[in-house]
Amino acid sequence: SCRFSSSLLNNKTVFCSALFHRKYFISVVVMKYQAVLAHRRMPAFRVVYNKHTLTLEDLSTLDDQNWLNDQVMNMYGELIMESAQHKVHFFNSFFHRQLMTKGYEGVKRWTRKVDLFSKALLLVPIHLEIHWCLVMADTASKRIHLYDSQGIVFKEAAEVTLT
Repeated sequence: SCRFSSSLLNNKTVFCSALFHRKYFISVVVMKYQAVLAHRRMPAFRVVYNKHTLTLEDLSTLDDQNWLNDQVMNMYGELIMESAQHKVHFFNSFFHRQLMTKGYEGVKRWTRKVDLFSKALLLVPIHLEIHWCLVMADTASKRIHLYDSQGIVFKEAAEVTLT
């Protein structure tokens, strides 16, 4: 558990550092492709990984201070699971909404092929109106953590999550 927490912290540090240093590069590439697409017809630029596809519009959410969309969240979750050698399960970005609107019946088949009890971490992205937060269940320590870049008071997020 400690190893996974430190690994997650390391991934966060590396990702934030890499993103900070590559923001300019991302902006330039996105603007270049947007300019090309505006002037001529060509096949749309796409990044495909497993079952996920990101368009240029999806990638542009990584530029500057834009809000991430669900496609970016889901592909990044897939990358997390693979880099953690499948000891982490990242729930689809629609999982929480489906659970809240349809209850257990709405999501009971979402993990039928996944042994959740074999996972060290369970990650649930939650969309709170205008931004994302992440609930992490650490199965070894039996603790639940909330990560929220906007600093919403835990009580408010818990009300949305537990309602």
